[in-house]
Amino acid sequence: MVFGFGEPAVTDMAQVPRIPIDINRTTPEGHTPAVYAGAAALTPGDPVIVFEAEDGVCADAVVISVNQDNHSIVLDVDWDSMRDDTPGDQKSEAPVDRDS
Repeated sequence: MVFGFGEPAVTDMAQVPRIPIDINRTTPEGHTPAVYAGAAALTPGDPVIVFEAEDGVCADAVVISVNQDNHSIVLDVDWDSMRDDTPGDQKSEAPVDRDS
C-alpha cells in the first residue's frame, strides 16, 4: 500500500491528521489551502488525509507549507486517491470522480 505520492504507507491511520478542505478552492499553483488549528504540529512533507464533509469524500495529501501565525496550511492533494469518507475506514476502495 502506498500513501500519497509514492510515500511509504502509514500503518496506523489513526495517527494521520484529518484536515477539512473545500475541494473547489485551490491556489494558482493547483494546491489546496486549509485552516487547521493544529498547524504547529505539522511540517512540510507530512502525510494527511483531507476531507470534505459536505460531499462525504476524503483523499490523501501531503503538507506543502505551514503558516503558524494564522494556522493555515497548503496541501498537495492526490485527487486520484479521492474516495467515500467512511467512518473507521480511511482507505476505502471506492474512488470518487472529482469531475462529476
